[in-house]
Amino acid sequence: MKEVSFLSVSLSFHKIKILLFLSLFISCKGEITKTDILTIPLKNVTIKSIQVDDIFSEIEFIILETLPECFLNEDRMDVYVTDKYIIAYNIQFRGGVYLFDRETGKFLYEIGKKGGQGPDEYQMIFRDPFSEQFELFYVIRYIQRLGIDINTNKVVEYVSTPISYEIAISNIFKMDSSYYIGFPNNRTGEDPYLLIIFDIDGNIVKTYPNHQSYVDYLIRSDLNPGLFYMFDNHLYFKEYEFNDTVFSVSMDTITPHIIFDLGDMSPNYKERENSYENQNCYWIRYVQETRNYIFFNYYGDREGYFSGFYNKNNGELTATLSDLREMRGFVHANEQYPPFHIIRINQAEEAVGIITTWDILEYMEKNKHLSYPEKFHQIKDEDNPIIVIGTIK
Repeated sequence: MKEVSFLSVSLSFHKIKILLFLSLFISCKGEITKTDILTIPLKNVTIKSIQVDDIFSEIEFIILETLPECFLNEDRMDVYVTDKYIIAYNIQFRGGVYLFDRETGKFLYEIGKKGGQGPDEYQMIFRDPFSEQFELFYVIRYIQRLGIDINTNKVVEYVSTPISYEIAISNIFKMDSSYYIGFPNNRTGEDPYLLIIFDIDGNIVKTYPNHQSYVDYLIRSDLNPGLFYMFDNHLYFKEYEFNDTVFSVSMDTITPHIIFDLGDMSPNYKERENSYENQNCYWIRYVQETRNYIFFNYYGDREGYFSGFYNKNNGELTATLSDLREMRGFVHANEQYPPFHIIRINQAEEAVGIITTWDILEYMEKNKHLSYPEKFHQIKDEDNPIIVIGTIK
């Protein structure tokens, strides 16, 4: 099922894990680099309602234009924000990829063409398909990844994943002008590689070993994306749910950067496909870093979804349940709007979220004593969602 092998609070176990990390570096045959490992002890987190003004210096609400050619299913929707554009799409099989103006929300065009057999048409979109640095949106055509330039709407890259890993690698991350990196998911329970670096033709140029195994009950674990992000010109990676560690990755080295200490709430990786052995656990599902904060989302089997952050300046560790009930989430002053829930954070340190039109209309109906911008009163139930953009302090 799911995993995370987490750092114990005991000093002895901490030493053992550091030795395991060192063995990882040596086995990679890369440079052994010294690094300051930040441990985030989730058992010490303070659960409370968090004010938007505590974290964000500015909040924008962008209403996406609604047209038949750009209709979005908000239940299975993802979004990216750049300095000029909003990219919104329905995950995997529903709808296409749509480009909107960042300031006005006006629909510009569909990115690529979803279809079947035509030239440069694609069949699928997996999670985390956008390269913010290179402004390329990756879609899947058979076993190839097509990189579409969002500025010209033309396919500029045809990327092959390494043979035998076409299915195991869910998403690719473009490292530089020459190389890509992928997480092959340990589909068999004994896969040799944690990460694979390859060129545009699928030739493997570097691998980092996988040191974890699980009992294969032939259930086939979920095909999850690798969680990659850039911060301060460095690439970082975390395995989705099944690991407690964020790694710093380069062509030469992989080093631990952040460890989430879950203590007794750590899942059992050995029994990853056995749900009975992984109950009442925490699962880290998203991590992103800024100058002042480390943001993360996690799920508690008996408690629900949490949005959390670690303050680098004072060590404060805070989380809030990601649920609209009881004003959970990042709460606006005077409860003016529904709570803000972060989907992702871009390299300009802007947090992005979504408010569905149904949610805002229901909220306005319940809070008629509050005033709202005129554009909000023009929203209809069936309209595309509102994109929330928060500038992080």
